[in-house]
Amino acid sequence: MKSKIASLALCALMTVSMAGCGSSAATAASSTSSAASGDGYTVKLLYSNLSATPSDEATAGVEDAINQYLAKNGYNFKLDIEFTSIADYATSIPLSLSSQTEADIVWAMDLPSMVSNGYLLELDPYLNKELKGASDLVGDWIKNCQINGKTYAIPNYKGLSLSWKYIYNKDMVDAVGYDMSQVTDFESLKPLFAAIKAKYPDAIIDADSSRYPALFNSLYHNYQIGTYFSVPENSTSLEVYFNSEAFKKACETAYEFRQLGYTSPEGSTNTNGADVLVTTGASIGTVMAHSGTEDSTVAMFNNLVTSGEKFGAKQIALGQMESTGYLADWGIPYTSGNPSAAATMLNLIWTDPFIQNTLEYGVEGRDYTWDADHKYITYPDGVNSSNVQYNTILMSGIIGNEFNLYDFKASADAPDYYDQDNTFKQENMKTAYKSPLFGFTPDASKVSTQIAAISNVYNQYYKALIYGDVNPDEKLPEFLKALDQAGINDVLTEYQSQVDAWVKANK
Repeated sequence: MKSKIASLALCALMTVSMAGCGSSAATAASSTSSAASGDGYTVKLLYSNLSATPSDEATAGVEDAINQYLAKNGYNFKLDIEFTSIADYATSIPLSLSSQTEADIVWAMDLPSMVSNGYLLELDPYLNKELKGASDLVGDWIKNCQINGKTYAIPNYKGLSLSWKYIYNKDMVDAVGYDMSQVTDFESLKPLFAAIKAKYPDAIIDADSSRYPALFNSLYHNYQIGTYFSVPENSTSLEVYFNSEAFKKACETAYEFRQLGYTSPEGSTNTNGADVLVTTGASIGTVMAHSGTEDSTVAMFNNLVTSGEKFGAKQIALGQMESTGYLADWGIPYTSGNPSAAATMLNLIWTDPFIQNTLEYGVEGRDYTWDADHKYITYPDGVNSSNVQYNTILMSGIIGNEFNLYDFKASADAPDYYDQDNTFKQENMKTAYKSPLFGFTPDASKVSTQIAAISNVYNQYYKALIYGDVNPDEKLPEFLKALDQAGINDVLTEYQSQVDAWVKANK
């Protein structure tokens, strides 16, 4: 979710025309005669999956189940689910919208840019009507989706303070003979990694260092504002994120571990996610953040494994309350043919357990089944994670209300951590560090030209640094100089003025 929209320079040229389209569409939306009933309209949801994309046939079964439910409950519109690869979503969706492709619900991975380019409708006319349930649920989290006082998206509702863990092949690590009780934080992973490397010289020990920036943000209480800026602990003074101590430490660690052979030699060219590398046996482990406990994380990885391993997990840190990279913002594009129906559908995903769980787990009887007491769901006989037709379980919490999801167990005899997990998530959110700027989202419209130039620089340097491809002592100063030349301080000045106004208004 750190990906930026490609071709921002092109999009910036279209800002005026697209904003005009968005404005007129918003006006039409507020006075449309096609009320929430939809008048037979089909709402198109542009969705994704963090594992294999379900087939068209399997997805059609999910659509049928949801549409029958909608009709049964008096809604005169249907849902169409269109999947886009997670690797392509951040670039292909904005480009599609720039071509006026019709869509009704999208994941706004870069909200400020999508708003400045006019791709999203203002949702305030719907918040107390079609979107009231979702709006009430997320409460003040909705501030993260507001720009200049206007609301452009609904954030997912989930355990927002994540638990950072090292997840590992238990048999292999146990064979090392290392006392895992000594692992208490990130620094204490280093002796463990050295011991694993000594026994398995050719093994990858941590699949993906791209998560280190988010990890070190949590460790340093460095709160990121969008992609390019951040504030230190308890501060409201912006700095260039890539000049922060948290980012420097993340890059240094990525490079150190790459040189030691702990991380994949493919670095930024690797096309597989960390979870895939671990569950297929390509890597012994990975540093990752999940909202659940150690026990439930182990159970999830054991359910997903395709190569027979069993996993362990050791918590190394608790995350702060984050928005960038953790809250997923879902909005209605200016190309929607019926924003009222789209808003109603969006609200149902957040408030109706059947619709959300069908989106996540698929069709009852085909993709999942209830136990005799209707307490949890599991795979039907003969079905598992490798052959289930439709399952987006790795999208848990990315759309809708995570606390509405069914209790899922891979098998009847699998341990059940559902209640334990929900308690864990709620307690962590109560105690996690929360920046004074939690809820602030900048308006990029006045600096779109500079942002386009900054985005090009970012794409040139960022991945190489966080994957340890290059020495940060050499490349980070070069990166910072290029950002300066691209006009990043102009953007910082503009955003700081917005921050000051936002702080004053939100005292």
